[in-house]
Amino acid sequence: MAASDMLFVANSNLVAGEIRDRLGVPGPRVRVIENGVDLTRFRPADAAERARARTGLGLPADAPVVAFVGSGFERKGAFRLVEALADPALRDVHAVIVGSDRSLKDLRDLIARKGLSARVSAPGGLADPRGLLAAADVFALPSLYDPMPNAALEALASGLPVVTCEGAGIAEAVAATGAGRVVTRAPESIAAGLAATLADLDAAR
Repeated sequence: MAASDMLFVANSNLVAGEIRDRLGVPGPRVRVIENGVDLTRFRPADAAERARARTGLGLPADAPVVAFVGSGFERKGAFRLVEALADPALRDVHAVIVGSDRSLKDLRDLIARKGLSARVSAPGGLADPRGLLAAADVFALPSLYDPMPNAALEALASGLPVVTCEGAGIAEAVAATGAGRVVTRAPESIAAGLAATLADLDAAR
């Protein structure tokens, strides 16, 4: 195959645009094949599964819960999420931030400094996120850059709306379907996106 006939595969329109713009590849030679999700493993939880998941995580039965799953806390926006959760509009919201990251202690310290330890936890890595997704109402991933985050796809498949940023490949689908909000990385924007999504969960789901 001649070099001029080669095709480039991207896992999101975000990445496809980068291939075209930064590498100068003609549009017809770029194909988008998005990441897949195992829908037998990731699906909306029923009421009993949700109750068990919340009990297992030590979460209140009726509080709004935000989930975050991802390693690379700085790039994926974990610190900014904590800042957002300190907003008065989210005073009743609980959150679980999971992921293996060398800055885990720094994240826990920030949670404590913000006075959020009673309702925000960062337990570290999690082998299987399905229990957390079953317990949550909204998935937050305010990433600086994330070509096509599997964690967000799994959250959507689990029936959770997603609050994310334009630097994530999932943002286009979220904006097009209304399955959450696309926000900036400013904590106040993240807080507003979470509050708006939680206020209209039925539509976002």
